[in-house]
Amino acid sequence: MRHRVKSILFVLLGSAYLLPIGYLIAGVLGTSPSWTFEGSAQNEALGESVTMGDVNGDGVVDLIVGSPYRTGSTPFPHTGEVLIFLGAAAGPATTPSQVLVSTNPGFASAVVALGDFNGDSYGDVAVSSTFNQFDQVEIYFGSPLGLSSSPGWSTTQDSISFGQSLGAAGDVNGDGYADLLVGSPNYNTSSFTAGGRAYLFLGGPAAPTTPAWTFDGDATAAVLGAALAAAGDVNRDGYGDVIVSEPGWQGQQGIQGKALVFLGIRGGLSATPVWTNTGPINSTYGSGVGSAGDVNGDGYDDIVVGDNQASVGVKRGSTTGLHRGKAYVYYGSASGPSKVAAWTATGQQDDDWLGDAVASGDFNRDGFSDLIVSAPHEPQLNPLPGQIYLFLGSAKGLGKSAAWTIQGGQPGAGKAGFTLAVGDTNRDALRDLLVGMPGWNTAAGSNVGRAVLFLGGAN
Repeated sequence: MRHRVKSILFVLLGSAYLLPIGYLIAGVLGTSPSWTFEGSAQNEALGESVTMGDVNGDGVVDLIVGSPYRTGSTPFPHTGEVLIFLGAAAGPATTPSQVLVSTNPGFASAVVALGDFNGDSYGDVAVSSTFNQFDQVEIYFGSPLGLSSSPGWSTTQDSISFGQSLGAAGDVNGDGYADLLVGSPNYNTSSFTAGGRAYLFLGGPAAPTTPAWTFDGDATAAVLGAALAAAGDVNRDGYGDVIVSEPGWQGQQGIQGKALVFLGIRGGLSATPVWTNTGPINSTYGSGVGSAGDVNGDGYDDIVVGDNQASVGVKRGSTTGLHRGKAYVYYGSASGPSKVAAWTATGQQDDDWLGDAVASGDFNRDGFSDLIVSAPHEPQLNPLPGQIYLFLGSAKGLGKSAAWTIQGGQPGAGKAGFTLAVGDTNRDALRDLLVGMPGWNTAAGSNVGRAVLFLGGAN
């Protein structure tokens, strides 16, 4: 990784300025990782999913890293592992405190920390197993000793892709328990092949294994549920809301992608979305979705939608501006998210794929949420090292310039797409950033994978 500023020239790209190489505003995030962990086998893809939560109830956030191809002589069939690194005042442990294993094929395909799903005051973690005809989602419950060695809740549904995506829904029905979102993007609806389906499972001491809510895609190959996440409370009614993507949605002129927001209500989620939006032609609007937090301090949570295939400023007959990617932020309000984006950022170069992954948190403790956006194919300096950007919130919204940016660290590091998680792993009240790099190569071979942590406030 590069730690010195080579240039501080700003380049106008859409509505936001991006800095081309490693750059830091003091007190936000370190420019070199304080913690790293790498896989040990070729094609292990450690870091394909990462998440953060307090699984042992000590008040410090822990790191949870998925390694979906860890076991087996070849990537298929595979069972995978989930590694837990406990947080501490001195920083997270350098070796896993626990390793979850399973006989399920496809174990650790996706991992997400839910919060307290069963009401015992410990953080719980959902893990999916998705391989061939086997699809299952399990929840491992937290305890003073960490996560249970076997799942305390599990379900499967009639779909060949159930669990390909997972989301922490927050508390959508206001009952005090965390809820779970599951995506099945290849689900065949009654009308559309691979229309996709999203599921909501409500938490509680005796949580049912049947969904409280489902929603299906409305076009062939729309792959609804490819990405889904908590949206925060976008209308400030006290219920958590969710955002679901449909990146393969196709209009009359071609693939555009779509994102939908559903409001939390006493019974779970609204039957119809309060907000929908589509991207431009030939894009994958909704490649990454999530809550941006409250970036402008108006009391309403905002949403972010990534479109990693968006082309920017392409003129007739030109090949410049293709697939730079774009991220959009929409402000929340009493009636739901705004229809028009209040802020956008685009990739610096062709094929950047900016907007592939997003995350948020208040990194500088000023009371405004900040936004992390990845560009996993950023080609600058090395072939596809990828780049990650942090934009700071304020009373005027997100800044036009990136307050912090870092490259992937080696050619191909961003090729498989970064995964992101935010939390306080050392109890200093500063948000830290965990990044999964499943395409990382080592002497053990290609795609071994790596997870790295950047501490808030570090130099």
